[in-house]
Amino acid sequence: MALVDRRRIPRPTLAHRDGQVAPPGRPEPGSARDRAGLGNLYLQDGVWEGKRLLPEGYAAFVSTLAPAWEADGRPVYGGFFWLNGDGEFPVPHEAYYMAGAGGQYTFVIPSHDLVVVRLGHYKGADPGERGL
Repeated sequence: MALVDRRRIPRPTLAHRDGQVAPPGRPEPGSARDRAGLGNLYLQDGVWEGKRLLPEGYAAFVSTLAPAWEADGRPVYGGFFWLNGDGEFPVPHEAYYMAGAGGQYTFVIPSHDLVVVRLGHYKGADPGERGL
């Protein structure tokens, strides 16, 4: 596992490498560095290099259990992010994450001031998930 200095991660963007902007509601950063940047944006409550890019409190919103999931007794989904409320992954329960196809994960772990990115391929999704 490689640790990346947060200062070296470029500002998050919704533009793909070819300059095309992702469709609304579906930002899909490609590289681990892109995903780490997006995770760090949430870790810093939507502020990047002193500039607010997300509304204040938006990170708290995405990491708070959604009422419908609370009513079902399933502490696993917030506002557009998955939550580790059931302890599925060996990270603190307050961690929240983005999950993508093929075992792609971006975990935001506020209590450790940490973002963890796991990239994968469909063929490696099951072993990769077990490895987390």
